[in-house]
Amino acid sequence: MADSLNFSHAGLDLKRLAVPSAIIREALNQEGGVRLGQSSVLSTKVHAFNAHSPEYVQILVNADAGQVFYQRQDSGAVYHLDVFHQCGALDHKAAARRVWQAVQTYNTLVAGQRDLPDELLINPDFIDIQTATGGGRITGTLLGGQKESLRRAHENHVHLALALVSGQLTGLFYIVAAVETAIISSGLEIRRNERISCVESTDSQDDLSPYTEEGDSLLSGRQKHSLSGKAVRESDNVNTVTAADVSLTANYQGL
Repeated sequence: MADSLNFSHAGLDLKRLAVPSAIIREALNQEGGVRLGQSSVLSTKVHAFNAHSPEYVQILVNADAGQVFYQRQDSGAVYHLDVFHQCGALDHKAAARRVWQAVQTYNTLVAGQRDLPDELLINPDFIDIQTATGGGRITGTLLGGQKESLRRAHENHVHLALALVSGQLTGLFYIVAAVETAIISSGLEIRRNERISCVESTDSQDDLSPYTEEGDSLLSGRQKHSLSGKAVRESDNVNTVTAADVSLTANYQGL
């Protein structure tokens, strides 16, 4: 399986991915979630699962990811992507580098298609990551996410929060492939999601402090920056900040 994942991202054809991208878009428009491949769950909501059965993932349809993670006023602006793996400490910096490289590859392919607008380019500044070793903005210092409870809650999955526009969803396939490759390269196994379901959260969610870390993530919505990657096509040096992150995983008590 490892050999199948260690391929050039350039081999992913943008036009062939148009149909699955449309399926994702439709599912998200219906306030649901989707499974990407066998290991990843995507929505604009908070995800919950029992630590003893992480293969069953619930999409909490009344808990918007942007509002819960970043205290945003709008809804549906932040995509939540979880990629599941065998319990272990995945180096978040190595995973972030692979995600950034995948975004650069995707942007290069988009830029090479003259019929595609620059608005489809993804800005990597709007991607945050968290694993069991830490987290932060993938273009930042990646020194955040060090609270013990936060790291412990991400021992079995890579958490990504992304601000994208609808037309950029094709880039998710490149990102998922990059994360899966990072997992396998670290010696961990990918874990399959058996089932996802959409439910309403009944938890009070009053105290999330053990699973929250303050930071200056661009996903808070307070900063005015373009979601397009046009301005960062050739940018390798970006001002660094740490990203805020939160996980409800350890709080979840049953399926």
